[in-house]
Amino acid sequence: MKIKKIFTTLALTSIVGTNFVTPIQALLVEAAEEAPNTIAMEPTSSFVNTPIGANLISQNFTMVNNKFKDYQISETGVITAPDPEQTPALTDDSGWLRTSPSANKAVSASNPFSFSTRDFGKSAQNYMFIATTITTEPGKLYQFKYDTKLYNLGGFASSPQNSVIGMKARVATHGSNVTYNSNSYSLAGNSAETLTNKGEIIEFRATSDKTVISAEMSYMNLDAVGGYHFAAMSNYSVTEIDEATNQEAREAITNLFVDQDVTGTITSTTDQAAIDAAKNLVAAVLSDSVKADLQNQLNDAQNQLDARLAEAAVHALTDDQNSILPTTDQTSIDEAQALLDNMPDSPQKTALQEQLEDVQAQLDTNNAALQAEKDRQDAASDAVKDLFTDNDTSSGTIKDTTDQEAIDAAKALVDAITDLTIKADLELDIAKAQSALDAKNEAIQAE
Repeated sequence: MKIKKIFTTLALTSIVGTNFVTPIQALLVEAAEEAPNTIAMEPTSSFVNTPIGANLISQNFTMVNNKFKDYQISETGVITAPDPEQTPALTDDSGWLRTSPSANKAVSASNPFSFSTRDFGKSAQNYMFIATTITTEPGKLYQFKYDTKLYNLGGFASSPQNSVIGMKARVATHGSNVTYNSNSYSLAGNSAETLTNKGEIIEFRATSDKTVISAEMSYMNLDAVGGYHFAAMSNYSVTEIDEATNQEAREAITNLFVDQDVTGTITSTTDQAAIDAAKNLVAAVLSDSVKADLQNQLNDAQNQLDARLAEAAVHALTDDQNSILPTTDQTSIDEAQALLDNMPDSPQKTALQEQLEDVQAQLDTNNAALQAEKDRQDAASDAVKDLFTDNDTSSGTIKDTTDQEAIDAAKALVDAITDLTIKADLELDIAKAQSALDAKNEAIQAE
């Protein structure tokens, strides 16, 4: 969690309004000089692309008869069918709207989803409800996206340990008040921290032509010594999600599987190109919940393909008796290992790893045997060359130091060679050396 020392008048007014009642104006100067901690929370879900269509939440904060034109405010209960006319006449108090001049609770004139309350020694939990209606189409998927901010100013530090301010962002059916989904946030009333959440998301599938978007603000156990408490939603929008993209991605993924059953086995023709194409379509899906489901299916297909490729690569290294093939080298083993490394842990991976290690052991044995043979060939070749003048076997003449013992020693080294072709060539050279030595000995004998 990152703690940042940032708290400016601009940052504050951008979410709660442009003006404050005295003494809040004085508190702003103090806050700018002595900034409370800001805790930036991670969003509850990710957001990659911009959904299609316009923002369905009204951004018209016009007042008609001292009431918001498109938003209802209530202090008595949850708003099930927003009717701005049911809002009590509001009093503008330096940019904060109160249900009466002496009311402690207020909402910002520049953002009806921004709430504040002054300390007044209340111990029971109190609420303020703000709601608006949006037009939706039954069966379609929508995304409600917003930021939140909760903080305290002034003499809040003396509030009891169990003091709290809270806010619930809620999406519900119009009239019947069935909650599609909601997110709740809270901050201790005596906390010096500022709690922010960026890019919060609630996704819902509409069941009627009207949907209620609301913020339910609450507070309890606040002191009475001049503290101020704020909770707000900002940058809020409701937009339709393009499910045509979802369907295209679904079809691409189901086509990876036998009988289009995503719980089964991938087809024999499914390859990396097909999976990558499906992956690109999933990346374009706007719904986080849909994307998560599709990604899980895609991950399963990828895991199956990785296992298939790894198994084929390992089996290609040996014959039917699991003996290493002559064409198997270190490169082919390393390539098979790389494919195995892509597989998640499983009994199949363990078995393939054991097979690959056996192949590696066979290759190591073969390589050791080849090196031993090469060493024998080099030793025999050097010994044979050493029999001849200038170490040149084509010269036909042997050195003065070459005797029968030297020839026999070279012959013993040649006999140890297993490569018959090289062995035969060296045996011819041995025969030449032997003939030269015999001729030399006969000449000496004749003298």
